[in-house]
Amino acid sequence: MKMKFDKNIFKNKDLRSKIKLIIILLSAQGTLNLCFINTSLFYSTDNFNTKIPLVIIIFTNILSVFYIWIIKQIIELANKEIELKNTLVKLKESKEIISFLRIHKHDFFNHLQVIRGLAQIKNTERIMSYIDSTIGKVANTYKIANIAIPEIAVVIMQKAGEASNKLIKTDVEINTDLGYLNGDPMDYSQILFNLLDNAITALENDQNFDKKLGIIIDEDDEKYYFIIENNFPIIPSDIQTKIFDKGFTTKKDGEGGMGLYIVKSLVEKYKGTIEVISEEDLGTSFEVAIPKSQKLPPLCKSLN
Repeated sequence: MKMKFDKNIFKNKDLRSKIKLIIILLSAQGTLNLCFINTSLFYSTDNFNTKIPLVIIIFTNILSVFYIWIIKQIIELANKEIELKNTLVKLKESKEIISFLRIHKHDFFNHLQVIRGLAQIKNTERIMSYIDSTIGKVANTYKIANIAIPEIAVVIMQKAGEASNKLIKTDVEINTDLGYLNGDPMDYSQILFNLLDNAITALENDQNFDKKLGIIIDEDDEKYYFIIENNFPIIPSDIQTKIFDKGFTTKKDGEGGMGLYIVKSLVEKYKGTIEVISEEDLGTSFEVAIPKSQKLPPLCKSLN
């Protein structure tokens, strides 16, 4: 049976050190074997002297096989650990998606009650307006659940819920399933999480009452677009050029300063771009553009 190998194993520093140690021991052992073979000191005509190096060579070769077996076991155990962690993450994400859909199921019944009430008073115009508004919200809810990368869907659900709990009006517009988005899902999750977290914090600390958050995920023939909008506050033009610098922060306590730097680094990792637009009467918008992959990622293939 062919042994599968996962490069993520080497992210574990302790495991790396153990494997390095075994490689060093194997190298030393191989060197000793060569010395035994090439040194005439161990090959005299005396029968007693010829038996000692042969025993040592056999013993060291047995050790070599043993070392290889140990490495195989370490790699297999590490792969199982990674698979278990990935399974637990997926399970948590699935539970969060189910919870999100249950909440919206409850909301759906509330919408039906409102429509029933409007029907009783025969307010047809309000019924049609309410239904149109509700259909848009429900459609976007299911579009989030149909995103091909669960990690991204979970982040959007979590942060949209957090914003709503903080009395921030949240609009979510999903126009793609991200089927051709390649790369580490955790990187994209971190990009969205940091941008949304910054937007929610900025709105929460602002003194205006009409607070709005917009989450847009769109695409064209070549790129995917992740757009995070908040109507307050406005970022001064002199600060806009610095916000992606490492360690730059506008907080009085000096904390933070890494979030947007990390976002920019991750975006550039996938040859993407990030742009900030902040103007009066328009609000603040962060737009991330990521080139599409030429082939479906493995996860999306399995979903199809």
